[in-house]
Amino acid sequence: MTKKQLTLKQDMARVCRQIYEKGLTYSTGGNISVKLDNDTFLIKPADYCFGDIRGKDFIIINKKGEIIEGPRGNRPSSETPMHLTVYRDIKDVNAVIHAHSPNTMVFATMGMAIEAATTFAEEEVGFVPVAPYRVPGTQDLAEIAAKTLKSVEKGLYPPPNQPAIACLLEKHGVLVAGKSLMKTFYALESLETTARTILWMKVLENSK
Repeated sequence: MTKKQLTLKQDMARVCRQIYEKGLTYSTGGNISVKLDNDTFLIKPADYCFGDIRGKDFIIINKKGEIIEGPRGNRPSSETPMHLTVYRDIKDVNAVIHAHSPNTMVFATMGMAIEAATTFAEEEVGFVPVAPYRVPGTQDLAEIAAKTLKSVEKGLYPPPNQPAIACLLEKHGVLVAGKSLMKTFYALESLETTARTILWMKVLENSK
């Protein structure tokens, strides 16, 4: 294991704990990956809670999803096809996070896109469209998710002030792809805040 790989594993574990502690996903839901080079990736193993995972638990896979290195018994996330397809199709992506953030999930479940309600939201992630429902863990979901991200990428990505792009997965959650692990995490956090802001705006509008 190289020093770079060890550092990235530790960084990923730290981000996973932050995601869990901030309530941006729950139970064993969600997954995360980081690009090592054009052919290899670090990815969260299946059936691990974000709050419990440690650096040693992550798996190195190739672009076919085959395990190169990892603890015995650990298998790659069921959403590995989605991560690999995003890396294949979207330029400049070095990290991908899929989560079940509660306020964002409201929009995903209802099939409603999220507008950038604030200036900060526009800078962090921008407009977030909805990828139509496909069965989780399938290549069909991977292709529609990457296609939906691509529709954002064509118009907005990668401008200097927008370090990540995202889409909602109908009835499933959110997918964020970014230029770095931390920028992807910040975009996920910003999107959840934006979703909560919009929901409260609707509550106040309806109370007038």
